[in-house]
Amino acid sequence: MNSIIEKITLYDFFGYLIPGSVFMSLLLVRLIQELGSDGLTDLKDFKSQLTVLFLLWSFLSGLILSELARVISDFADKRGLKDRYVNSVKKTANIDGSMLKEAIKKSKLVENGDLIQNTDLLNYLPMIYGTVQSDEKYKRLHNYASSETMYKNLTAAVLLGGIPEILFLPQKLQCGIIAGIVVVWILSVILLMRRYYRFRIKKSAYSLIWFIEKYQSCFTAEEQRGNEA
Repeated sequence: MNSIIEKITLYDFFGYLIPGSVFMSLLLVRLIQELGSDGLTDLKDFKSQLTVLFLLWSFLSGLILSELARVISDFADKRGLKDRYVNSVKKTANIDGSMLKEAIKKSKLVENGDLIQNTDLLNYLPMIYGTVQSDEKYKRLHNYASSETMYKNLTAAVLLGGIPEILFLPQKLQCGIIAGIVVVWILSVILLMRRYYRFRIKKSAYSLIWFIEKYQSCFTAEEQRGNEA
């Protein structure tokens, strides 16, 4: 039970609180500029209350960002990114389709395993991940899943939180400085997005690899019994 609680805590912390904190910090930059030094001085007496509120709003923002990022990801998949993702998973996992099919049958993820088509194998990825991640032997999969969630939400945080910062940059800044800030912002979004995509593929690929490994002994034992007969 303690290990489960620990995993949930780490998952929530890295997946929601950190991206939410980044998003809230970006928004607070503008608020601090508006308040000025006098306004900040007045808030010093409420430091502890404001800290608690910041953490709560950060976590809530992380949840909202996660849902927004999911919508964006689903939209991208429908626009053709899913095919690229599936091909990348196949290339990374480098597994035999027949072995995956046998593992699915042995795991009883579907009622009639004989009806499974090779073209539909990756449609079982969510169930495969759920089967593998519940096994303590493959707990490293939680790290990949947490990293995927964190970078997905960080991408949304920097993308959405950076927009008001870009729009309300001080006009007295030189064009070169503004251009540099915009370039850094765009590169940050691209970098975080690539990290999210990489861990998404890694999580799925290792789910397939370890799923086959988990049920390898099942059909290996059956093959041995068949040979003995």
